[in-house]
Amino acid sequence: MKSVYGKTSIALLKEYSVPSNVTAKSFKDIYEMIKRVSRSQITKSQAEEIYKHAGNTLTVPEIDSVVSIEIKGLISEIELYNEQILAIVTMMEQTMKKMDSKITTIPGIATITGAIILSEIGDINKFSSAKKLVAFAGLDPITTQSGKFENKSGHISKRGSPQLRHALFMSANVVRQNDENFRKYYDDKIKRGKHHYSALNATAAKLLRVVYWVLKNDKEYKVQ
Repeated sequence: MKSVYGKTSIALLKEYSVPSNVTAKSFKDIYEMIKRVSRSQITKSQAEEIYKHAGNTLTVPEIDSVVSIEIKGLISEIELYNEQILAIVTMMEQTMKKMDSKITTIPGIATITGAIILSEIGDINKFSSAKKLVAFAGLDPITTQSGKFENKSGHISKRGSPQLRHALFMSANVVRQNDENFRKYYDDKIKRGKHHYSALNATAAKLLRVVYWVLKNDKEYKVQ
């Protein structure tokens, strides 16, 4: 399976926990369960591979019951965390809806990333310029100076909030695919020899300057 945390993986582990419990059942029973939970996304041949793998896995019968209890306990914790995450996400969505921030008019900034960006920035009026906000996010290039010579390495300073940078990177990767202005900016960096992450850093900084303008002026962003 693609992920151990997938719906089918979790259901299989929760129900059977260890390989010996899988092989104790008929393939038909296992396949019916997998088919139902995955909504037929997992084929019969894939289910056969899982069943065969369970039969070929070396187990220690004496500790199977202990391992089974441990796995079921961990799954219960995962499910609890998922419920808590869902509750927090729902609360964030409700709060953002009440705020009706213009930040979400920028392509690539969705409700959750928008909430992260707003919470990390705080009051936009504490920044007298977009440049200072970019520096606060740690997206400004590192500058070294020797005498009168000044060199910008291209590496970002990474000062400030890593959560803010992460939200901006995710949003920048989306906006460059959905807005012509940002697409051209990103492509121009690539043409100049920048690698993907360096170009994305620059795009994230540009995006933050747009965020600054939107928040300062309380105006919607118009897709170019």
